[in-house]
Amino acid sequence: MYEKLPDGLPVASLYSQVVRTSRPTRVHIAGTVAVDDEGDIVGEDDMAAQVRQVVKNIENSLAAADADMSDVVRTRVYTVDIDRYLSQGVDEFQVAFDGNERPASTLVGVDELAVPEYLVEIEATAAPE
Repeated sequence: MYEKLPDGLPVASLYSQVVRTSRPTRVHIAGTVAVDDEGDIVGEDDMAAQVRQVVKNIENSLAAADADMSDVVRTRVYTVDIDRYLSQGVDEFQVAFDGNERPASTLVGVDELAVPEYLVEIEATAAPE
């Protein structure tokens, strides 16, 4: 996998604008929320705690498909509060890619998620070797 900055676009510090991979296998992780293995919400009204739990859940999903965060090439983050996500959650998410190339990513503000207590939901696509 490699990342490339297309001509004419500014450098994005939190994600890659373009990610190319020749790996044929893809793993698609559905929208993941901050619930524990009992289905209980983790970090009610705490953006950072919810993002940490979402990352943990994504890591567990990837492991079930013989992949890990270093294989992630695309993420989509949905949040009910973009300002709060950027001030409290984005660092928790970025640490999951520490030392790895960052995936292409989209951040979307939404009015609500499936459950009112959810503050953030993240999808991921991986391309494991």
